[in-house]
Amino acid sequence: MQTLRCTQCGMNEPLSMFRPRAHCKGGYSKTCNECSDCKNKRAETKKRNKASVNALTRKRQAAKLNRTPSWLSEFDHLKMKCLYQVAAMRTRESGYAWHVDHIVPLQGKKVSGMHVPWNLQVIPADKNVSKGNRFDV
Repeated sequence: MQTLRCTQCGMNEPLSMFRPRAHCKGGYSKTCNECSDCKNKRAETKKRNKASVNALTRKRQAAKLNRTPSWLSEFDHLKMKCLYQVAAMRTRESGYAWHVDHIVPLQGKKVSGMHVPWNLQVIPADKNVSKGNRFDV
């Protein structure tokens, strides 16, 4: 029996658990039906609560702006841009989502970091999501 690995949950599932997709490599979706349904439910919830989503997005953007020091050089800004490009490239090449993570979170409960190159790292999305807004030494 042939199986595929779901990029969302990481489980090896039989082909019957994946939707056929002509445009995907191998002819099947990269996420299992269960994860796809979850993703669709989250998207529907976001559509229904657009105001809340926009408010949270703006709050995060403002925090990021307030945490980006004015004394950063053009080279520092370029390094940060490159990290985001690396994350996008890894996502595209591997089929798994990658994020740029703040090592010390911008809005931590105990400590708050800055949006600077030395506080950023490219990590798999599942690790970033499980880390949440915590800073573990």
